[in-house]
Amino acid sequence: SSRWVAALEAATGVSNLGYHTVMPFLDFSSDCWIRAWKAWCPHCYENWLQSGSTLYDPLLWSIKAVTVCPAHQCSMVERCPYCQKKQRPLTNGYVVGSCGHCHAMLSEANSAQPGALACHSDDELELWSAVEIGRLIGAIPSLPLSLDPALVCLTLQTLINLDPSSSLDTLAACLGITRRSLTTWASGTVRPRLGGLCRLSFQLRTPLLDLIRGNIHSPEMSLGLENLRETIAG
Repeated sequence: SSRWVAALEAATGVSNLGYHTVMPFLDFSSDCWIRAWKAWCPHCYENWLQSGSTLYDPLLWSIKAVTVCPAHQCSMVERCPYCQKKQRPLTNGYVVGSCGHCHAMLSEANSAQPGALACHSDDELELWSAVEIGRLIGAIPSLPLSLDPALVCLTLQTLINLDPSSSLDTLAACLGITRRSLTTWASGTVRPRLGGLCRLSFQLRTPLLDLIRGNIHSPEMSLGLENLRETIAG
């Protein structure tokens, strides 16, 4: 990724293109964050068309852990409503807002076609994840291009030491993860997946950015730790 960014910067004369990618998090997780297939929100496309705005594909849509649009709280769409085909993020001849195969528009106006209109999602974890990942992406310009994965380990070790009298099974259950995941993530033996980090953020009601940066003294994190302590004690 860094080579592609460097090449593109050299070709265009534009610097800091790395801040338009997820490069700060490349070594942060055990899985690739980027989707293999394109996904989009037809409502967003429609709004931009109606307002005369420039169509674009937000970086957020490229993150596979994002399954709903935070703006419209609807499921992301992966198949064209006309030809029912999926497409790669970079397809030959692709035009933003249209299908790379049949060239049909992918906006909400095509809802008369089967499967075109995205379904509303009531899943709190999905919505939380989409919003928090969006905030994480928005903070990229203020972050170093390489974050230290050990910061998450320190945060998890803080959670484990929160109440020495409680069992790891109890703590893991409160966090919505397995005991093995908790211990291997905390030790740095295994790096957590983005979905797992989102689940931790959700259970603690703590911003994902604070969790990743190990900011255990933030007001939200402090409140989350206190609530977790009360849950364990109860």
